[in-house]
Amino acid sequence: MTESAYEIIEPDTTQDDGWTILDDKAAEWAINKIREAEQDTIYWHKYYQNQMDKIKARNDGTIEVMKRKLQAYFDTVPKRETKTQAKYPLPSADLVLKHREPKYEHDDDKLLPWLKSNEYTDSVRVKEEVAWSEAKKHFVLDGSGVVCDKDTGEVCDAVRIIPQDPEFRVVLKEYVED
Repeated sequence: MTESAYEIIEPDTTQDDGWTILDDKAAEWAINKIREAEQDTIYWHKYYQNQMDKIKARNDGTIEVMKRKLQAYFDTVPKRETKTQAKYPLPSADLVLKHREPKYEHDDDKLLPWLKSNEYTDSVRVKEEVAWSEAKKHFVLDGSGVVCDKDTGEVCDAVRIIPQDPEFRVVLKEYVED
């Protein structure tokens, strides 16, 4: 089995092999390992994203050129036409020209009053939704973890509490090289 140069120089820090951080120096070493791993991930993500962008641009260009050439060919052949499309079948694909509906651009600020004034109420939607940031002010937890109305004490079974474990995070400070 061959190991890469990276594996030879750097020990595998992805496994917990029983060692423990016992002092600040070891803690700083671990923090630097986290920082290096994050920077390495960012570097490789950018590198491969750049590669993917180049490949996608090249492939998109190929697709556009081929579509233009196929459409030019499509314009020269007899095709089956319906009200909504024209179609020319080939063994590996159908060439289809879809007749699309026009787009409607509307100014809702102007359209809404117009619809109301013409009594087209079926075309006006009123959306009710909970304003949670305001609603939660009406609730308290009783001693057993049940949600109650803070004014009346009434139990609200529409809200339930889902306890969450605390989350340990390492908040990196800006790195300054000596």
